[in-house]
Amino acid sequence: MQTLHSALVALATLSILLASTTRGQNLLVEDFEYTAGDSLTSLSWTATSSTTTNAVLVTSPGLEYQGYVGSAIGNATTLTTTGQDVYREFEPDSAGSFYAFFMVRVTSARRGDYFFHYHTLPVSSSFFARTFVRLAANGNITFGIAKKGTNSNPTSVYTDSSYSLDTTYTLVVKYTFRDTSNKDDEASLFVFAGEEIPTDETTDAKRIGAIGLRQGSSSSSPDVVIDGIRVGRSWASALPITLTSFHATTLRDRMVRLEWTTESEIDNYGFIVQRAGGFQEPFHDIPGSFIPGHGTTQLASHYAFVDTLPARSTVWYYRLKQIDRDGT
Repeated sequence: MQTLHSALVALATLSILLASTTRGQNLLVEDFEYTAGDSLTSLSWTATSSTTTNAVLVTSPGLEYQGYVGSAIGNATTLTTTGQDVYREFEPDSAGSFYAFFMVRVTSARRGDYFFHYHTLPVSSSFFARTFVRLAANGNITFGIAKKGTNSNPTSVYTDSSYSLDTTYTLVVKYTFRDTSNKDDEASLFVFAGEEIPTDETTDAKRIGAIGLRQGSSSSSPDVVIDGIRVGRSWASALPITLTSFHATTLRDRMVRLEWTTESEIDNYGFIVQRAGGFQEPFHDIPGSFIPGHGTTQLASHYAFVDTLPARSTVWYYRLKQIDRDGT
């Protein structure tokens, strides 16, 4: 799996013209740029019940994860057990995919419970893509995902036990609507560095429109610090670069013109074009392909590179490697 700061942003082949269009605008950004001690319900969050017990507060310091766009901005929030749960709404939809990115540091874990999920709208007790963490036998922690399952109806699946307490990870929680039945939507979890986890087939969500932070029972729930939340409709939502197109055009004499456009950039030093001679072949940097970026900009930027192909393959694959100003 690619790390966030060097994620694969597009592929193109010479057998077809592929224009990869994404909507990079975030539906929700939460960096907890508030005063430590403030209650989230006094800001832009809403409690799921009337309880004020163990209110969810802004805590300090914030989290850091090299290469993640929300790293080291503002403070964070801390979830413990047995207390207030909160949610925050965004523009709802019932089609396509939602991606929620956030940093998390687990300070203690127990037998396993969920601490993050998507809400339907209007908000109810139907939670989707419930994200779990539990203590493993070897003293490490393991993350899990369930499309809808709970502790009493456990359908969650977990990663291996290679993750450590008191370590900051970046998680991506994805929910994808399908339209072939009312039980075919998919929920997936990505742990950096980690793996995608398949999940159960239970009743689909009708409409996603909020995220929730949960503090469960003292016997099962973890203590976690959460920061840098981003919710969007594409994987590019929380990457340093929002790519809006990437395509290849065959020219004469085995020459190929690659063109790509970014909608916005954050600390972008530049791009290196990579090439592979087959679907199972490794990608390699093309010598002389470095293209300087535009640093930080909210303006659209257009790039182009012309490649001369070796004479050995009928289909070639390209991808972009993006480099931040700090070298990541």
